[in-house]
Amino acid sequence: MTLNQRIRDGRGFTLIEMMIVVALMGIVAAVSIPLTARYRVSSDTRKHAHDVMAAVSYAHELATTFGQPVWVLFDDPDNPAVLPDRVYARVIRDADQSMDFVEDPVNDVVRDFEIDPRLHPSVTAYGQGGETPFVTTGVPDDDQSPLAATLVDLIEGTSFPIDPDTGLPGVVFDTQGLAVGFPPANTTPGAGAGGFYITDNNRRVYAVIVEPLGAVGLRVLDPEAGTWQ
Repeated sequence: MTLNQRIRDGRGFTLIEMMIVVALMGIVAAVSIPLTARYRVSSDTRKHAHDVMAAVSYAHELATTFGQPVWVLFDDPDNPAVLPDRVYARVIRDADQSMDFVEDPVNDVVRDFEIDPRLHPSVTAYGQGGETPFVTTGVPDDDQSPLAATLVDLIEGTSFPIDPDTGLPGVVFDTQGLAVGFPPANTTPGAGAGGFYITDNNRRVYAVIVEPLGAVGLRVLDPEAGTWQ
């Protein structure tokens, strides 16, 4: 009886067979770990896009429900200019209809939206993560802001107007839910149209779009065709 036969009789596998199994396990791990990581990043990018859309939709719903102006302001959660750390959006229901960023602590309703701490660190607003993929790609047709024609034209990840008081981009929904510009310069209905863009800084770009009449939608870039779906 050979040594391999004695090992097989005693333990069920030869040493060579065990080595082959271990090698195969290593190959499977080498393939599956990068795929799992890419899936997580893709999933996190999509999740944050839906979170942003929920925040903007919430603001639009407040405006139409209460018949009061509602502001949405965006900031970089990692390097904020005005808002607290980790806050990417602030929604203000302007209950006193003063049409300014100064919150009335008695009447105005303020809600901050914080970035999910479980998100992969590569998921950011477009241009906030250091990478700018697809720089020559045009924004979706329903992003009717005059401030951006391509992704590289975005400011802090958005094509929304800039609030002159805070320097932050955002949108104001008027009492009818229309997207208007920031006062006092331009409160014309439709002037606040634009989009907020989320990316994994590699292959994925999502756009949360606010149309002139206030409708909120989500678009995703097809990286191969360079078109929005």
